Amino acid sequence: MPRKFVILFVDDDQSIQQIAERAARSSFPAATLVFLSSSREVKAYFENPENQLPKLVLLDVNLNEQVNGIEILSSLRARRRTYTVPVIVFTGDELGRRARQAYSTGASSFTIKPFSYEQWKNYMTLIRQYWFETVQLPPDPDPDDSDIV
Repeated sequence: MPRKFVILFVDDDQSIQQIAERAARSSFPAATLVFLSSSREVKAYFENPENQLPKLVLLDVNLNEQVNGIEILSSLRARRRTYTVPVIVFTGDELGRRARQAYSTGASSFTIKPFSYEQWKNYMTLIRQYWFETVQLPPDPDPDDSDIV
């Protein structure tokens, strides 16, 4: 049953990236996490045709740059190659307003950001159970499709 499962993880906090990576190795070994820290890195990742399309994107709302996670989500939803990729938006604050923004922009789900290793282990276990073992993910788009929806 093991199959490759690429998760794009967008968060500018290196310590969170390290904790999430350790937790994923333990709780979701079939996942390969690709860590990005900025909107520029996200854009470059998707513009490179050699990069594998992720099966899931974990996206922090609050990035330390002018472009926030909601704007990144909007750009993902505007491209044919990425508009069906499930995106889980997470944040540690501003839940009500940010949740509305995320869902109205096309988030697949909105969660509270874990911080400790144990919380991340549980989070990755739940992601594995739902996104890897329960739901049927959309197929990868046809490479000949135009990039505009």
